[in-house]
Amino acid sequence: MAAADGAAPYREGIAVARVESEAEQPVSVSGEPPSGPISAAVERERLGRHQTTYHAENRGLVVPGVLAAAFMVLTGIGITAPNMYQVAVCGLLTAVFAGLLLGARYANRRYAQLQLFDQGLIVVDSDGQPTACRWDALLVRQKVVDHYHYSVLQGRSHAYTLKGPDGETLLHPGVIAHPEHWGPAIQDAVTETQLPVALAAVRRGETVSFGDISVSRDTVTAYGRSVTWEQIQQVTVEAGILSLNVAEKRRPLTSMKVSQIPNFFVFHALAEHLRTS
Repeated sequence: MAAADGAAPYREGIAVARVESEAEQPVSVSGEPPSGPISAAVERERLGRHQTTYHAENRGLVVPGVLAAAFMVLTGIGITAPNMYQVAVCGLLTAVFAGLLLGARYANRRYAQLQLFDQGLIVVDSDGQPTACRWDALLVRQKVVDHYHYSVLQGRSHAYTLKGPDGETLLHPGVIAHPEHWGPAIQDAVTETQLPVALAAVRRGETVSFGDISVSRDTVTAYGRSVTWEQIQQVTVEAGILSLNVAEKRRPLTSMKVSQIPNFFVFHALAEHLRTS
């Protein structure tokens, strides 16, 4: 199974879903009849009951408006320019502006909705075409994002990348609104589904991989170095950095970003179980 500070509170590196009032939760459209392709995907993947729908970020027209105004001004300069150098610069700016507009249009088309179900999720593009994935096959990468104001840390949030079992990216970060809601919900569902499978595999004597970290019943291996679970004194997560601290050693077995560990929550729960048992 190739398989922290922030918007959702943490307890020893494990996310705790926030309990919020109904008014604070994003609007669910579970009462809306699903389209034919979505219904077919739900039935084919056995996703079960619909939970919530999240929509793509509405970024408005402020940035395109500013870019358009700047482009018009620079175009005017280029037209009245006394030499070809300024005209060439104007042409380059035209290409950049067109690329930004086409990129935004493509992103909005690619990601329109994220729908969560009992047994998995569906990403829907603006044409209504769904891509489904069950919790037992989903790969989640979580990145901790620091927010600064005049070089002073103001807080942290999380950005999530979702991938299918074949490695194809289902959802890039920063597109679907309210990641502080759907991110922890997906992490919890994936952990609940995949942790028992990983634990059973380890108990059978198999090795389970999470990127550059491999876990077996007796040892944990990172970048070719292995230690027994008895030697792991503590598994810590701070500011998005995971450390496997080894007893009587000044340096940990490894320190790496949480974003480098696919399905980090599954790994963390499995590591704590093996370390304490």
